[in-house]
Amino acid sequence: MVRAKLIEIRDSGTFIPALAVQMVGDTRTPADWLLRRAGYGRGILLVHLTSNRAELRAEEWGRATRTMIVAHLALEGRSAMGMLPDRVEECTFDNLVHGAVLDVEYLIGASDRPKVSEQTVEVRDD
Repeated sequence: MVRAKLIEIRDSGTFIPALAVQMVGDTRTPADWLLRRAGYGRGILLVHLTSNRAELRAEEWGRATRTMIVAHLALEGRSAMGMLPDRVEECTFDNLVHGAVLDVEYLIGASDRPKVSEQTVEVRDD
């Protein structure tokens, strides 16, 4: 089974449009057979939509990409790198809706409230 959600990943001075794809691959459907055949089991494929980079495991993002590592871990429901567990639970794949904001600063406790979507910022025609 495959489920996909578009999300907005935010961090300090950062806006990343992303696609999160939850792959289960443990049923006997033709689609799950394809996932298993390609080497995928359970996991969340996270795609950075502006760079076209995609990773199945948070650790594969590399050391220089805290934003993507923290976001990926939260989607999987894992807490590390100083992340606050109660806030991680709010940001798991199952708890997010399409277009949701996943705020890294909020997850690590650097801010008290999660950022709002850039979509909600009013554009003024002055």
